[in-house]
Amino acid sequence: MVFPGGLLNKNITNLVNKAFELFLPPILSDRKFVAIFFNFLQGRGFRYYDATTNPVAVPRCHRSSDCSRRILIKAMDLVVGRKVLDIGCGSGSFIKQLAKNGYHCTGIDPNQNEERGDNWQILKGFVEDYEFSENTFDTVVSFKTLEHIPDAKSALQSWRKLANHRIILILPCQRYRRYVYDGHINFYPDEFQLRLQLGLSIKAKIEKINFEWLVYEDIHIE
Repeated sequence: MVFPGGLLNKNITNLVNKAFELFLPPILSDRKFVAIFFNFLQGRGFRYYDATTNPVAVPRCHRSSDCSRRILIKAMDLVVGRKVLDIGCGSGSFIKQLAKNGYHCTGIDPNQNEERGDNWQILKGFVEDYEFSENTFDTVVSFKTLEHIPDAKSALQSWRKLANHRIILILPCQRYRRYVYDGHINFYPDEFQLRLQLGLSIKAKIEKINFEWLVYEDIHIE
């Protein structure tokens, strides 16, 4: 039995993640039955993901956002320039909101159909599929994506080349779990691990907001 669309919205899953980190010991949270249970509630059936097998290409949730409203507002305030690229944009809610404020935005997601508006577009695929020149965009953003990519450090290095001014990331704050309901294979439980695993420079700024990491780094300062 599968509930159409699932029973969990993003606000609830963020609360679940927070409860896992604060109250549920690893001996309980890192179990197949926990991952199966939450997959079932999200409409994915009785399944689990084993982080040791690199479960990539997990379908993204086509909700309005994969992040809390508070951190999205902060991220929006950090955008520099007028030309923005959103890698792993999902339904594109972030770039569509930016476009309303006069930004020219491009989103890319392998599980999203192509769409276009007056000053925004969503492309289907991976950013590597498109031959963007270096420094094409003023700001590059990517929210809740790097935790799904096996070589996240190399991916981030290539994304930096596309940004002329700033790169902005949102990532989940999670301790390591082998069995997960969200397809994550990379885990960033603290700032040290976040900087180490992604090779962040000392000038990268990091904030923790509601068990989500907000990272922003200036690429070229003129």
